[in-house]
Amino acid sequence: MIEATFYTQTASENSITVGELADVLKRKGVQIDSDSLFAWLRENNYLQHGKGYNKPTKAVDGNGLFELDIKTDVYDDGHTVTDITTKVTTKGRQYFINKFMKKTPPVIQKFEAVVSGIAVLPTVGQAAFVLISGMETPNEKCFVSIENLSNAIAKDIRIGDTVEVQGDKILRVLLEKRGGNNAEKKS
Repeated sequence: MIEATFYTQTASENSITVGELADVLKRKGVQIDSDSLFAWLRENNYLQHGKGYNKPTKAVDGNGLFELDIKTDVYDDGHTVTDITTKVTTKGRQYFINKFMKKTPPVIQKFEAVVSGIAVLPTVGQAAFVLISGMETPNEKCFVSIENLSNAIAKDIRIGDTVEVQGDKILRVLLEKRGGNNAEKKS
């Protein structure tokens, strides 16, 4: 039974565990779990192998990326157990987000939008770009160039159509949302 607990070193409340950092990276589109992140940190000499397993290496100690949470439990029979948890500081969190985001291109989400305008270049005689409004953020408008569309979609697109967009490309016109026709045109 634990008689007393002593914290000999406590990380700041803004510091997070390596597992929590893995969750942050996942939300930003990096495919990594906590075990893989720990392994990557050891392989890239941020955390120690062997005796000081998962503690910061001497090479990064003192640079502000990590802090240690050290807790000692004293049991009623006199023996003690010390638990050391490596935590990532706010500076470390931003450092690793930047490092992983450079390695991993961001995930560009697909979204539905409504065509709210079509511009025509007089010299070309066909639509040059389409103005769309996102369904989730109707006040946010963006332009999508027709050059990214197949000819079939470019000829069939109308103001008021719902389209599926990814980045600067219209993937398809959702004809089923036009009414009466359940077919889709795909690029």
